Amino acid sequence: MEIGTNLTFYDLLVLGLLLLLVARGLWVGFLKQIISLVALYFGYIVASQYHDRLFPFLRDLSGNPKVVFFASYALVFVATYILAVLAGKGLHYVVKVTMAGWFDRLLGGFLGLAKGVLLVVLMHMVLGTILAPENELLRTCETCDELNAATGLALELVSNEEARKALMQQVPAISVDTVKDYLAPGVKVPVPARVKAEMTSPAPANPPAAQAPPGAASFWDEPKVGQKPAASATAAPKPRP
Repeated sequence: MEIGTNLTFYDLLVLGLLLLLVARGLWVGFLKQIISLVALYFGYIVASQYHDRLFPFLRDLSGNPKVVFFASYALVFVATYILAVLAGKGLHYVVKVTMAGWFDRLLGGFLGLAKGVLLVVLMHMVLGTILAPENELLRTCETCDELNAATGLALELVSNEEARKALMQQVPAISVDTVKDYLAPGVKVPVPARVKAEMTSPAPANPPAAQAPPGAASFWDEPKVGQKPAASATAAPKPRP
């Protein structure tokens, strides 16, 4: 990925998030980060499977079933997360003895980079669905090509077709670049087939102009003021005396 000097605010935001998470990974280390991720994963799995076990105990909490559901889910999740973190800390002290500190921090930096890439791809995906199609924020940045490619790969993992279409980036019907190409001098604009057919079809023949019958008077034959009308060639001869 080549980064030029024309960095936009969005480019700086993306690069800032990546550097921040990489620096945090180098500072915290791999083991502490992986412990937090595993604790979150276990908390989600256990809460999804066993939250209904607390329904009988929390039924008197509220008459709204949604409140009971969220309360039981939160309690199971938090309890599982705390237990997983405590277990991970104990494992961390055991593994730390056998793993060099610099290696742990190096792996932590790579893990932080992976988390940063995941975060910016999700951010790019969400912004692509909520911003107007005419917005140039996600099209003029230096990192947009790479982010669009990564977003496309992430969307392929979505099995639901409707959800995949809803998460796709909105594209304007006519882009500004297309209009600029049409208006550029020396560019041959393609002519639609219907217009081309009308241009190449032979023109209808004009009907012949109507001719006045022989002997009919025209506008120019009308007599002027004070002038006697001219005798018509077809006038009847005067009778002889």
